[in-house]
Amino acid sequence: MKILVPQKQVKELGPVIPNSGIELATLGGTKMVNPFCAIALEAAVRLRDLMQVDEILVVSIGDKDCQKMLGKSLACGADRALLIETPDDDQLLPLDIARILQQLIAQEKPDLVLMGKQAVDYDSNQVGQMLSALLDWPIVNAAAKITPNGNQLCVEHEVDEGTRVLAIPLPGIVTVDLHLNEPRSPGLPDVVKARSKPLATLSCEQFLAAPGRHLQLVELFAPQRESNIKMLDDVKDLAKIIRTHAQRH
Repeated sequence: MKILVPQKQVKELGPVIPNSGIELATLGGTKMVNPFCAIALEAAVRLRDLMQVDEILVVSIGDKDCQKMLGKSLACGADRALLIETPDDDQLLPLDIARILQQLIAQEKPDLVLMGKQAVDYDSNQVGQMLSALLDWPIVNAAAKITPNGNQLCVEHEVDEGTRVLAIPLPGIVTVDLHLNEPRSPGLPDVVKARSKPLATLSCEQFLAAPGRHLQLVELFAPQRESNIKMLDDVKDLAKIIRTHAQRH
C-alpha cells in the first residue's frame, strides 16, 4: 500500500489592523507547514503501525523554500519526498493544484491520499473535493478518526447531529481535521536519517502547461464590528431593561 500526503507551506500572518491594507499581512510571518497537512502526515505514519504500508510519499507544490519543509516531513516518518516547483510569486488556484495531483497520482499510483481538509492561508477547502471529482475516487472529509478495516478504512467525522462513521474503499481520499491527532516532533536521529531519504524536484510545467488565473492578494482587513454595548448608571436601569425585554417576548 502506498500513501500520498500533500504538504503545503504557509506563512504565519502577523497582526492585522483594520483598514490597514495588505502590508501588515506578512509582518513577522515565518513559513511553516500547514497544520492540517502535518496532521495528515502523522495519520499516515500511524496507519503504517496498523496495516501494511510500503511507502509514504509527501509532495509539495511551491517554491524552493519548500525543500526544508519536506526535509522535516521525511524526518517525521515519510519515506520519499517530491517538490513540484513553481515560481516564487506563483499562487495556483485549488483546481490547478488538484490537476497537478491528478497527474502525479496517475504516475505514482497510490492507494490512499491523506491530506489536510484546508490550508490556513486561503482556507478554500476545495482541493480534496476537486481531486475526488477528477479521479472519480470516493472521499471522506474532515476525518476525526481513521481505522483500518480490511481493504477499506472506517473514518469518523463530525456532523451537525453528532459523529458519523463511513467505510471508504481504496483507492480513496481522506481529508483530515485538527482533532485527528497531535503531530510528532522529530528527534536528532530522525533528522539525520532523513538526509539519506530521496527528495526529488520536478517542474510545475511538467504537470500543468497552462495554469488558470493566479490568485493575487488585493486587500486584507478585519471585519467591521458593530457594538451594542450600553453603559448603565445603576442596577435599577438594568432591571428595567430586562423587565421590558421579558414583556416583549
